[in-house]
Amino acid sequence: MRRYINPHSVISEIRMARSARPNLAYILVEGISDQRLFTKFVERQYCKIKGVEGKSNVLFAIENLRKGNVKGVIAIIDQDYDSLLGKVNVAENVFVTDTHDIETMIIKTGDLSSFYAEYFDLDRMERVEKRWKTSFIQKVIQATRIIGNLRFVSEYHQLFLGFKGLRYKDFIDANYNVDCDKLILQAAININYSETWLLDDIKRKLMIEIQNRHDKWQVCCGHDLTNIIALALDRDFVGNFLGNSTARRVKGTTIEMALRLTYTKPQFMETDLFKAMTRWQENNPAWIIFAASSTQAA
Repeated sequence: MRRYINPHSVISEIRMARSARPNLAYILVEGISDQRLFTKFVERQYCKIKGVEGKSNVLFAIENLRKGNVKGVIAIIDQDYDSLLGKVNVAENVFVTDTHDIETMIIKTGDLSSFYAEYFDLDRMERVEKRWKTSFIQKVIQATRIIGNLRFVSEYHQLFLGFKGLRYKDFIDANYNVDCDKLILQAAININYSETWLLDDIKRKLMIEIQNRHDKWQVCCGHDLTNIIALALDRDFVGNFLGNSTARRVKGTTIEMALRLTYTKPQFMETDLFKAMTRWQENNPAWIIFAASSTQAA
């Protein structure tokens, strides 16, 4: 069971640490997986990363510390649907991912070749891609984009559809096409929201957003991406099994861990997130996040 981290305890820890190490920088992130990722990239003797469960808790903690005049603390949060909803981050010490979330940023800016080599039968993947006339990851993104648009519809119209525990096999076919009706029904049934006229209205709203052709990297949710990738490694899935001999029902969480492990600092340095954090360090020289060589490269 994942341990809940109270934002008040993190706030107290940072305040107390200031007396002993006034120049120790802190980065607040949304969870333990983000903490593990960014720990690879920072100067750990000068910078500490704390996972605070959830975006709202991160923002609560950073605002509380700001009001208390505690400096040298920044936060990294997922962009989610903020850009599509017109929400603008104005805090100079809060930084957002280039894309919808950490996972999509890794997939967009990273190199998936070593990840594929670990889990996939590359010859089988190549044959399937030739038949599809597109890459595996593009097929996954196409499917994820539809789910992401429904998530956006739910948030924009405050429908509160249920996406937790989605059974992706139930609405994705062998070629990674999404059955929108089955997807909507599953998300609606999760909250006992199954009147026919309501389902028709949700589908109409979904079709409008799909036609709007939102940026795929803003609308696709990383957890959907990794769970759909995992379908290709599930022998029980009716689709094209693409796993190698070591792949056995790999879960989406395992995919996310593998992506984090293969993501390198040079790849991270290409992101707008890194460049924005580097500018913050230049403007706040009392605190060090990245090595001098990294900031000069940016």
